[in-house]
Parts: sequence; structure tokens; C-alpha cells
Amino acid sequence: MEKRDWVTLIRSVLRIFGLLAIINVVGFLSLFIVIQLNILADLLFEQMLLAAILTGILILGFVPILSRFKIALVFRSLITGLLLFILIAQGTLLNIDRSRSLYILSWAHNNSINFVQGSLDLELVKSSERLVPDAILQRIEEHTERGLMKKEDNQIVLTRRGEFYFQIANQLSKMFSLTGWEENKN
Repeated sequence: MEKRDWVTLIRSVLRIFGLLAIINVVGFLSLFIVIQLNILADLLFEQMLLAAILTGILILGFVPILSRFKIALVFRSLITGLLLFILIAQGTLLNIDRSRSLYILSWAHNNSINFVQGSLDLELVKSSERLVPDAILQRIEEHTERGLMKKEDNQIVLTRRGEFYFQIANQLSKMFSLTGWEENKN
């Protein structure tokens, strides 16, 4: 391959990544608007699908502007970008909203997980998730092995990495008004 061919290839790849990035930014902005307008309240997955549809419509509205790109490339990028958006949104927002593992990080952040005489004490936890102590112990062990939390003086505390994960989850939940997280984080 000649140098000129490499430059053309790199430019094409950068255009595709640029389109994918734009599609995902528009997707998350659409999701943010859908959630803030309380459309399909408390149905996060459906809100994500609606945001994906809105994103598709918005991107297709810009096709005349994007006409310098090949139309087939725009449509392939749109489909790929929307699938990527749905995967990222599901992998982060649904996980934060419904994950016991992340709730436990919040409980540790709030100093709500203790051990009394070697037994797990969840008196300070208000969430109904506390009614499944075996699952909570399993998550505590997993988080400890991963270096997200540790036991200090009969209390579970977050490590710096655990605190970092908690802060990301907490900020995203506030930004996107995730009700499952709000109900179970304490």
C-alpha cells in the first residue's frame, strides 16, 4: 500500500468513528430529554428505545448536510451507532438502576454495612434488597476480591476504586433520574 492509500484509509476510519461518536452523543441527549420530560416514566428500557428512534430521526434529518459522505456509509453508521448507543445505555444506565452490586457500593459509601459478632448487620439499610443477605454477602466477597471494598473494624468501606465507581453511578443516576437507584441506594 502506498502512503496515499494509507492516508485515505485513515481518513475514512476517522469519518466513521466521528459519525458513530455524533450518533451516540445525540442518542444520550435524546435519552436525557426523554427522561427529563418524563415520557414513559419508570420504563427505562422503553425510554432508551424511544431515544434511539428519536436519534435516528434526527440523524436522518441531517442527511442532506452529510451528503458529502456516501449515503450508504451514513445509513450503515446510523444503524451501527444506534446499536452501539442501545448497548452502552443498557450496559450502564440499566445496570446502575437495577444492580444490587451497585446498591451495595452505595450502602458501603453511607457506612450502612456492618458486622456484629461476625454476622452481617443491615439495620441501617432502608432498601428492600437487604432482605436477601446471602446475595449481599456474595456481592461483598466479589467486591472485596475486585478491590472495590474492604472490611475495617467490622464495617465495610469503599476503596478509592470503589468510591470512584460509586461516584460515577451516583452522578449518572442523578443526571438521568434513575428511580431504581434512588429507591435502593440507602
